[in-house]
Amino acid sequence: MSFIDVYLNYSCYNRLKVYYERSQLTGLGRGYLGESIDVLKKGGINTSPYYKLFEELARLFSGDDASIRYGIIPSCIYINYLLNKNMRANYGYLYNEESFKILKLFDHNYSIKKYNNLKNSCESYIRFLDTNEYKSMDVLYELYYLYDQLVSSNIQNNIGLSCAYISLLARHYRNILDIPNVSKFLLSKLESLKELIVEREKNFKLKCSLTLPQITLPTEDTTNSVGHYGKKNKNKKKDYMEKHNMYNIQYYQEQGSQDKKLKTHITCCRGFLIEGLTK
Repeated sequence: MSFIDVYLNYSCYNRLKVYYERSQLTGLGRGYLGESIDVLKKGGINTSPYYKLFEELARLFSGDDASIRYGIIPSCIYINYLLNKNMRANYGYLYNEESFKILKLFDHNYSIKKYNNLKNSCESYIRFLDTNEYKSMDVLYELYYLYDQLVSSNIQNNIGLSCAYISLLARHYRNILDIPNVSKFLLSKLESLKELIVEREKNFKLKCSLTLPQITLPTEDTTNSVGHYGKKNKNKKKDYMEKHNMYNIQYYQEQGSQDKKLKTHITCCRGFLIEGLTK
C-alpha cells in the first residue's frame, strides 16, 4: 500500500475525466510517439506488443495543458489509473512490473522529445497498482459515477430511481470496506462523498429503505495505516492538508502565471489529497 495519497476527490476526478476523454492525438504527438519508440528500439526493447499502449499514452500526453489547469500530480495519477485499467481489461499478458518499466521509459523519452526536459513527465507516477489499491480506486470512481447519475436532471424528480441509485451507492460502500487494509486517504474521500449523498437525501426528503447514514465509516484518528483523520482531531487533519497540498501550490508558483482563471482551475485539484479543502 502506498503511503502517498493516490485517490482523487470527486471534483478533481470529474474534471480530469472529462478533459482526458476529449484529448486527441495530434500530428505532432504522432511524431513524438514514433521518435520515442525508436529510442526504445535502439535500446534493444521489443516495442511491438506495447504499440497500442504507447499510442494511448501519447494521446493522453497530448492534453498537456491539464498539468497547467489541474496540476501535474493529479493529472499523472489519473493517467496511471487509466493505464492500469486499460491493461487489466485488454492486455492481461503484459500486466506486470516489467511492462511498467518499459512504459516509464517511453514516458521519459516522450517528455524529452516533446519538451526537452522532464518537468511534465509522469515517469514518477507510472507504476503497477496492486490488486487492493486498484480495486479501491476503481470502486471509488464507480461511486463518483453513480453519484453523477443520482444528481442528473433525468433522475432528480424520480423518487424510485433516486432510491435505486442510493441503494447502489450504499452497496458499493460496503464492498469497498471489505477490501483489506483500506487506507486513511481512501476513507477521507468516502466520508466526503457520503456527506454529499446524505445532503442530497435530506434536500429531496427521500425515504429509501437503504440509505447512506446506515453505512458507518471509521471516524477516529488512528496511528495505523487503516485509520483516517476524523472530526475529533481537526488540527491534525488541517496540518496534514497544509503539508501535502504544497505539491500543486509549488507547481502553480513555478508557472509564474497571474491568470485568475488558471489559478481557479488549479485550486479545483489542489485539494485532491483531502476532499473539501477548497470548499
